Amino acid sequence: MSNLRNKVYIEGASIAALTAAARLAKFKYQVTIFGQSYQNTKIDNFTFDKIVVLETGVSCNYNDGLFGLFLGFLANKTKGKMISVDISLEAIEKSKKIFNEVIPDLDYNANVNDSVIFLKNLNEVPNLVHLDSFDFNLFDILPSALHGWEEFKAIESKMEKGSIIIIDDNYPKNTNLQWRSE
Repeated sequence: MSNLRNKVYIEGASIAALTAAARLAKFKYQVTIFGQSYQNTKIDNFTFDKIVVLETGVSCNYNDGLFGLFLGFLANKTKGKMISVDISLEAIEKSKKIFNEVIPDLDYNANVNDSVIFLKNLNEVPNLVHLDSFDFNLFDILPSALHGWEEFKAIESKMEKGSIIIIDDNYPKNTNLQWRSE
């Protein structure tokens, strides 16, 4: 996997989250959204020298996103660290393997636990949080929404001013929704 060390493959992550992450790391970038181009802007209130990432729901599958891996690159670039939590030991082990292969010098700590309990007991102070532990179900939205809200309530007061929380509740891959008003 050494060929991935200088490349990040992300599928399904929001343009806004990617743009924010690029701004934080001071990467050169350009993005076009509905014909409007954004290039090399910065986030003024994010003044941290080191990025401390907290991810709920680990990045553990090369074929499904890996947005957390991108956040790991940001933390590593600033000599920060990354903390992940997931209820699945199998997912944790896969995540550790991927991070070790792709970003071996990242200070990465993956934990098996319920994310809400973990966040309530967290002693670290993250400044970039990615809440993505409960998959969205279009036909039963309440469990995901409530879990995300509980995660948010558990971590928000622990974060310093200027920190960023990314709430990631995407539709499943290859989902095409068309909204209309009646």
